[in-house]
Amino acid sequence: MREPDHRRRREIARLGPCAVSDGANEMTRRLPPPWRAEKFSGGYVVRDANGFAVAYVYGRSTEDEARAAKQMTMDEARRIASNIAKLPEILKRGEFA
Repeated sequence: MREPDHRRRREIARLGPCAVSDGANEMTRRLPPPWRAEKFSGGYVVRDANGFAVAYVYGRSTEDEARAAKQMTMDEARRIASNIAKLPEILKRGEFA
């Protein structure tokens, strides 16, 4: 059963925008900002301030390869990774709904 929205928002405010809670025992792990997107051979990795990999976004080098594999291009992967890296800042400003 999901928590009501007001409880979830209160929990985010209490733990901070970059905290992850498992719900069972309130164990949290911080993913401190700033987050950054770094290129690697198959796409981009988003890392927190400690270097922890928050997300991997994969892309193909050409549009033809991406279309054939039904995957993103490297440019699309870069834009997605860049937007993921902005999440802590967006959450801190309260722009989530």
